[in-house]
Amino acid sequence: MRKPALLVATLVLVLTTHVKAAQVNFHFGNARQITAEELEGDGPLPDSYVYDFFLSSDADILRVGNVFVELFSGSGQLYNSPLGSNTAPPNPTFVAVFPALGADSWITTPGSVTATAGGSLGDDNASWFDTSDDGPQQNFHFARLTADGVGAFRGVVSVAGANGPESFPFNIIFSPPIMPFPEPTSLALFAIGLLSFAGNRCRGIGN
Repeated sequence: MRKPALLVATLVLVLTTHVKAAQVNFHFGNARQITAEELEGDGPLPDSYVYDFFLSSDADILRVGNVFVELFSGSGQLYNSPLGSNTAPPNPTFVAVFPALGADSWITTPGSVTATAGGSLGDDNASWFDTSDDGPQQNFHFARLTADGVGAFRGVVSVAGANGPESFPFNIIFSPPIMPFPEPTSLALFAIGLLSFAGNRCRGIGN
């Protein structure tokens, strides 16, 4: 009888561990075109867009790692302000004086980034580490990328799970906003109006 009891205890432990697993969700913010003020000085290229990335986690964030940014079009370069930082958003006071900082590219963690590895933003497999316990996060703004083309933002976020660090990969495609295609009803009415206009014009020519 001991073996079945041991089996049940093992199943309960596995199920309990699964329930306690951390949860991380990634959110892509709305892209915006850079402003005229951000273009001044050493600002980004004129056709650039600013892309913001958010995440929510029910556990402390330990690392944003194995980061790889691939740009498929445009100049192939992220905008990095010479006055900015790769590990934190710019100070709003400095942005007021140097507007181009508002479009600077960066990745950060809830606490101060204590160390980076594998290079900096734009290098393959770079990582940002956070050793402070900042607890769960809701819509935490963990990255901003500014580029003049379509790209992919990939990496792994590690959080403190019930039984040790747990990793959550992400792969987000970003691109400039596209004008919305007309809904079918509006498109049909537009087509009818165009045909009507063409018919009236033909009758006018025939007369």
